[in-house]
Formats: sequence, structure tokens, C-alpha cells
Amino acid sequence: MKHLAHLSATLGIAFFLIITTACTSTQDETTSQDNTQAVECNDALGCVIISADQPIKIASLQVLSGDPAPLGTTQDVTTKFAVAERNNTLLGHPIEVISEDDQCTSEGGANAALRIIADPQIIGVVGSTCSGAASAAIPILSDGNLVMVSGLNTAPSLTSIAGEAGEDWHEGYFRVITNGVAQATAASRFAFEELDLTKAAIINDGDTFSVGLTTAFASDFESIGGEIVADLAINKGDENMEPTLEAIALAEAEVVFIPIFQPEADFIINQVNDVEGLENIQFIGMDSLLLDSFIESIGDNGSGMHFATATLLDTPEIIDLRTRLEDAGTPPQHGAYVFAYDATNLLLNAIEQVAVEANDGTLYIGRQALRDTLYGTSNYEGVSGMLTCDEFGDCSGAILSVGRLDNPNAGRTGVLANIISTYTFSDFE
Repeated sequence: MKHLAHLSATLGIAFFLIITTACTSTQDETTSQDNTQAVECNDALGCVIISADQPIKIASLQVLSGDPAPLGTTQDVTTKFAVAERNNTLLGHPIEVISEDDQCTSEGGANAALRIIADPQIIGVVGSTCSGAASAAIPILSDGNLVMVSGLNTAPSLTSIAGEAGEDWHEGYFRVITNGVAQATAASRFAFEELDLTKAAIINDGDTFSVGLTTAFASDFESIGGEIVADLAINKGDENMEPTLEAIALAEAEVVFIPIFQPEADFIINQVNDVEGLENIQFIGMDSLLLDSFIESIGDNGSGMHFATATLLDTPEIIDLRTRLEDAGTPPQHGAYVFAYDATNLLLNAIEQVAVEANDGTLYIGRQALRDTLYGTSNYEGVSGMLTCDEFGDCSGAILSVGRLDNPNAGRTGVLANIISTYTFSDFE
């Protein structure tokens, strides 16, 4: 197994343990030594204390039901795989992964977060899948003094926008995938500069992820000379998309940015041919739609569709990870496995770094120490790239790419083999 680089961090908090050996001796009793240790934890947020016979608990918060489930199950399986590669142990303790379904909804995220904080032994969370679920879960987990490391949340509001904290930012939240501002900007630049299209429509579904990305796309597209001719919203559960498509045709849009999920996106693409004036329309989706299930659903109706994605192109490290997953009988359903693997190892390595072990095998893990170690992550060699976390929890070093769907029978693999453009963060500065 590939040896992962150690995290580089400086702990700037008052966390220390004072350990003493208590001895008792009297004239009337046999002299004995009590090896029980008196421990004082001065971590600002307290310590998780794990006795020698207890497991180290982490939670996996992902969407495990409904149409977006392939996104979440891929991450959940990969988290468990990363744990299994450590022989399911850390610091001599078994690792227990508690899986929770965020349902890709705010309510689902909040309810799952409440279940997680109900167990005071859970140290941290890998997740969530959907930004809308994250926006509801993060305040609960942050107030509960936990950390959460996401492999797929991209909503800008969860971390920062233009160097300022987003409205949904809270202490203890991190992500290893790119901030959605960068992904939406890649979509915008591709539409304007590569496709030579100047009139765009944007569609959101009310989700934090969707609204954040359409806002970022619109801001950049207008800044480089494009025009947003239709700013449209649909509801989750909508099936009749003809009114929305008619509005796009009436506005004479040339390209449509749709950072939404299944099944609503399926209805949009499959109903395009029912509306006049959209014969040459271009669609750009995101990672949320780069799924075999979506591509199979839209078939030839989706030919020519583009995807702006942080899903990574094959490198030796990614190929090796995918091969190991396949050999373990858990082939990934989505490129999210790369980020889930990095998120899991980032969390486990941080736990390993801050844990203090007493002579009897008890572990003391400072919750603030864990946060500070993650914020201090610098030049961590992840499979997805070199990770360095900023003050808002953005850690990604991934390259963005835009792929085109030419052969629906080839699925998402065909899209990733047909990359048209790539971007780095410096391209947008």
C-alpha cells in the first residue's frame, strides 16, 4: 500500500495531558502501586477518551438512497476501503465506521447530524455528498465540536467566496474537492471562450449547491462579456420541464448551465426535442450528473452535452487506487472515490497525529487539536493532488476539466476519455 505523507501542522492551542502515578502505602496494609492514571485534558473543545477496549469511531455521511445514491455509495464504500487498507485499526484500536444517509436534502443532513452527535465517541465525519445536506449538517456538527471532511461538496457558501467566509461556513468543516466557484468559472470560460457562445441560461433546483454554482457562473460569464438571458428555477420532484425549456427558447439562449441532480436533469434533456427553437442548444452539467445512470437515461438526447468536472483524469496513483478497489470487489460508480479516499485518510492521519496514549492504552483526542491539525495541512500528497487547507477549509489542489458526451454507450468513462479543455486556479486569476 502506498505510504501516505505525514500531515504538516502546528498546534497553536493549549492542549496537554498531565499524567501522574498514584501510589498508596500504609503501615497496616500491603504496599501496592496503583497504575491508574489521573489525566487532565485542557483542550479548548474537550477530548474524546477511548479506553483500551473501545473502537475509534468515525461517521460516513453520504446520500445512500434515491437517484443520487451512486454518488454517495461510492464515497461510503471508499471510506470503508481506506479503513480496511489500515487493517481496520488505528493506534492499536479497531476503527468503526457509522454510515448515515444524508438523503441529499437539508432535512436529511440535519437529522443525520443529530444522530451523529448523539454518540459522543464519534470523532469526525467524512462527508457529506450533497451541499444542501451539508449546509444543514455543518452547524450541528460544528456546535457539537466535530470535524467534517467532504469529498464532494462544492457549494461556494460552505467555505469562501472572493476571500470572504461563505454564509454557510462554520469551524471544523473541510473539503478536498474544489470550491464550486472554480468549477462554475471553468464552465463559464469554456462556454464563452471555447464554444463562442454569449447568451446563457442558468437553472437551479433550490439546493445550496445548485444556487451557489449558478450564481458563480452568472457572475463570471457577465464579467467576461457574456449575457445571462434567463435565470430559471425548478423544484425537486418536477417532471414537466417544457415551460422551463420554452422560456429558454424565448430568451434565445445558446447555452444552458444546469448544476442540478437526477432525476430532474433527465427530464430536462429528454424533453428538449419537444420544444421548438432549441435545436442547437448546448448544455453544461457538473459532477452531479457525470454518472452512468444519467448518461444511460438521456442516451442520444444527450449527445454533445458537456460536463465541467473536478473528476480527475487518470494518473498512475488514480489507476492504482481504482485497481485496488476493483480487486476488493468494490469498483467505483463515480469519480468521487478519489476524493473520498483522500478525505478519509486526511481525517485518520490527523487523528493519529493528535492522539495521546496513556500507559494503559487509553487514547485522548483533543477536538480543537484535531481541527487545528486539519487547518494546518500543507503539501499533503493525496491521490487527487497536493492538498493544502486554507483558513476556510478549502484543501483541493485538483485540476478542472471539461469533457463532452459523444458516445452514450461509453458512459462516464467515454466522457472522461473525451476531455476538451482543462483549467487550473491560476487561469481564473
